[in-house]
Amino acid sequence: MSLLCMKDICKSFNGIPVLKQVQLTIEKGEVHALLGENGAGKSTLMNILAGVFPADSGEVEFNEKKIRKMTIQQSEKLGIAFVHQELNLFNDLKVYENIFLMKEYKKKPGILDKKRMIRETQQLFTELGVEIEPEEKVENLKTSQKQLLEISKALFFQAKLLILDEPTTSLNNDEVEHLFQIIRRLKEKGTAFIFISHKMPEIFRIADRYTVLRNGEFIKSGKLSEITQEEVTGLMVGEKFSHQEVYQKRELGENVLELNRLSGHGFSNVNLTVKKGSIVGLTGLQGSGSSELLQGLFGAVTVTGGTLKVSGKECRIHSIQGAMKAGIAMLASNRKENSVIPDMSILENMYLSEQVLSARQPLISARRERERYEKYKKLLSIKAADSKDPITSL
Repeated sequence: MSLLCMKDICKSFNGIPVLKQVQLTIEKGEVHALLGENGAGKSTLMNILAGVFPADSGEVEFNEKKIRKMTIQQSEKLGIAFVHQELNLFNDLKVYENIFLMKEYKKKPGILDKKRMIRETQQLFTELGVEIEPEEKVENLKTSQKQLLEISKALFFQAKLLILDEPTTSLNNDEVEHLFQIIRRLKEKGTAFIFISHKMPEIFRIADRYTVLRNGEFIKSGKLSEITQEEVTGLMVGEKFSHQEVYQKRELGENVLELNRLSGHGFSNVNLTVKKGSIVGLTGLQGSGSSELLQGLFGAVTVTGGTLKVSGKECRIHSIQGAMKAGIAMLASNRKENSVIPDMSILENMYLSEQVLSARQPLISARRERERYEKYKKLLSIKAADSKDPITSL
């Protein structure tokens, strides 16, 4: 029996079609992988299911009941919980306060039952094997702990369908295995999951069935046991898919970055040389220091020892502006908190960082910035109707 059935779902933003007659069916007690490239429409479809915004057309049935108008309150009432890729937690509240936000226990009107909320939060964490203190402030948690807190929060109110959008991005191997144990245990009790991820090995380990979207269109659905990882990838990317080796050997130039025993918060005594034209991969488990090292290079965390040379010249980077002036750029992993200002337009967000370097210039050339925007819109295939639209419209 199907728990969820979405038929012919269509959605456009500012005249740009994002979903075109998409289908999705979820069975009770299954883990369903929703697959597709970035921009395929996965998050948009889930936001419609969660009531964040309405579909332009189409039908949604949940538990054999047709839903006329899905809202966030209606979605929660039905037992649908959405753990977003960009975590929705209040950093200045405590852990237990985040879990019970808008659902607080009260002794009597105006007086919260804090002891009960803390006790039940601890019971939840004990059952799930999550090591987080209920009274800890969320801002003090690691990203992986925040991820587990979001999932725990959704599970506390006994969701029938749990949407997990890239849930393992911030987790190390042990934490991923722990999460999968929780999913399997809840699956046996009848909970269904929509699992969104780009990590094929994880998808084939945890999911039962799949649905592939491409460019906002439904491509195929079926059992994962009847398809290979290569075939799934081919469905996701279409004609662009190739088995060919993409690496091309090339001549490398002079050193553009040299680290000698560089140390800072989360990393120490790092030696590294990067040559012009090269691509260097930094890898390691969550907490290994690779992210902290990059933040140190960009001036976001303090470098406490060692030397750093850019193009042969020793640099002492004490700020992000100093790193940018040295020619270092960074794409942060947490775009929501570190890279985007939601109240600004797409164009304003695009030229914001460049203005840090030209802060002494009193005026911004709107014409030049629009020309630059059009150049990068084409280069990066940005799907936007107007540069004046808010960045949250993407």
